[in-house]
Amino acid sequence: MRTSLFTSWIYKLIVFLLCLIFSVDKISAQLPKDTLVINSREALSLNKHLYVLGLDQAVSPAFVSLEVPTNDFFKMYPKEVISFGVAKKYYWLVFTIKNATPNDVVSHFKLNYAGVNYAYLYKSSVDGFHLLAKSGIRLPFHLRPYKHFDTVFPLSLQSGEASTYLIMLDKFGESLSISPQLFNSENFNTKENNIYLIYGMVAGIMLLNVIVNVFLYFSLRQKIHLIYAGYVCAICYWIFAANGFDYQYLYPNYPIMPAISEFISTSLGLVMMSYLIIVFLDLKKDNRMLGYIKMVRLTLLVLMPFSLVMYYGDGALIWVKEVYFYLIVAVSFIAVIVYIVAAFQRAFKDSYKPAWFYLASVSYLAYAIIAYCFILLGYTDERAIAYPNNVQIGIMIETIAIFLGIIYRYNLYKKEKEMLSEQIYEQEKETIRQILLAQEDERRRLAQDLHDDLGATLSSLVLYASNTSDYPESDYLVKISKKALSDLRLISHNLLPNAFVDYGLFNVVQNKLEELNQFSNIHFKLKLAGDDKSLSHLFAVTLFRVVNELLNNVVKHSQAANCILELIITDEQVVLILEDDGIGMKLDEEVKGMGIRNVKSRVKYLSGKINIDANKNGTTTILEIPKNSVK
Repeated sequence: MRTSLFTSWIYKLIVFLLCLIFSVDKISAQLPKDTLVINSREALSLNKHLYVLGLDQAVSPAFVSLEVPTNDFFKMYPKEVISFGVAKKYYWLVFTIKNATPNDVVSHFKLNYAGVNYAYLYKSSVDGFHLLAKSGIRLPFHLRPYKHFDTVFPLSLQSGEASTYLIMLDKFGESLSISPQLFNSENFNTKENNIYLIYGMVAGIMLLNVIVNVFLYFSLRQKIHLIYAGYVCAICYWIFAANGFDYQYLYPNYPIMPAISEFISTSLGLVMMSYLIIVFLDLKKDNRMLGYIKMVRLTLLVLMPFSLVMYYGDGALIWVKEVYFYLIVAVSFIAVIVYIVAAFQRAFKDSYKPAWFYLASVSYLAYAIIAYCFILLGYTDERAIAYPNNVQIGIMIETIAIFLGIIYRYNLYKKEKEMLSEQIYEQEKETIRQILLAQEDERRRLAQDLHDDLGATLSSLVLYASNTSDYPESDYLVKISKKALSDLRLISHNLLPNAFVDYGLFNVVQNKLEELNQFSNIHFKLKLAGDDKSLSHLFAVTLFRVVNELLNNVVKHSQAANCILELIITDEQVVLILEDDGIGMKLDEEVKGMGIRNVKSRVKYLSGKINIDANKNGTTTILEIPKNSVK
């Protein structure tokens, strides 16, 4: 009897222990509950009440709520962002909220990650968890419970209601970084309107930038503008693809596109950046960095078609998806390093000024891209997925700064062109000076030869004719000989005015006008002012050649009765004014003639300006020449 009683107590003890063990196991499988109470319209700190779970396989919410030990969940707080790197698990988010207000409320859960493949929202009820909504880029956009570029779930709670929510995230084989937030309706609408406004302004600025540069390309025919416009388009595509705007507005019914667009846009942006940096930094074929940049570009172009594995890389091909992801991140990292090194080389080694401008504009973007690569790999939990993130801010700074850099390049090239033009002008001026000096030397030699040889011969002829007065033809012979000697002296005087050496420009011009008054039918009048001794010999001789050419034109073509020549010399410039009352010069014909061309050539050498006004009442020629133009 005692044995039977003892056995009965042992049996009861075993049953009690089994029940206790079973009960403890059930307790350990309870979902963590840390209720977020909604009692006002203030901001909701979801991360303080949110728990995260990672599982190797896709399971049901019942399994998560009943079979997974509580200790397997970890609390998100104090983090605001969780970067999982390349996701190799299915992640579950658990949180409980209670509406303590007297009214029904609608809150908005926002994942702050637009690229999740699948997101399923489950809500607790008396008989377990039920699917409330689903979203993700692998589903048509119209199936989203809230039409938004991000992953957003509206949560409705009656007054006094408390509910637990489970959200399953599937981004297997790809980078996953989330920053879950909970907003009341008013705050959410205000925040989202601001986001749409900001990105709308960004799109407008970028579009204007593209239009301006396309216009500049067709106006200036500089390919940098077309490349820059293409780069801005690629960068805009990357920004909107990374945030999910492309799925919302471009292809909402084609879930295949969002899965691959972010990788295509990333590669395309870096490819266009390579073209831009080559042109902007003016990299030549002998630059070693040019080869590295082209190698990076070719790698990106080859990888672009393989982005399709991001959509088809499920199941057995999951390792292909991972390899592709790591390749894209690695090549992007290397590309940024290569671009920065190329800019540093041009700045330090070649002393190319626009390279400094490029470094200043791209440095923040380079830092942001490198940091973003580490975030994608899960090495850091920074707020890279927020709107706008550091990469997007860096892109905006860089695109605007590069446009300013292009303007700077134009100013730099303009200065270089002006310097080159000035050098060419000085070379031309020197060439004209040498020509004028050669002409003056030749004139001097010719005048000397005429005076010494032919002049002596004519003088002898006059003397001989004077001694043969018995012949009837002797008087005529003497007259002709004297006329030839007078013409010779006039030619010699024009070739080399002797008064230049002793008396200066004013006397030479005055003698010229006195000769013209004797031999022509035009009455010439001269007005002189200033100090002609302050002019250099070459300046004075060149100016006299100009005066002589203009006076000859008046004698030959003007048919004038009167002509006034004014020559004014000041401390800064020489002003020459020649007026006649003739029939007016025919400018079209004169421009073609040697006379006016010689005048303009000499005036150009003197760095002066010439203005000719001709009409039926006569011709007025005005010359303004800087006094210090010829030393």
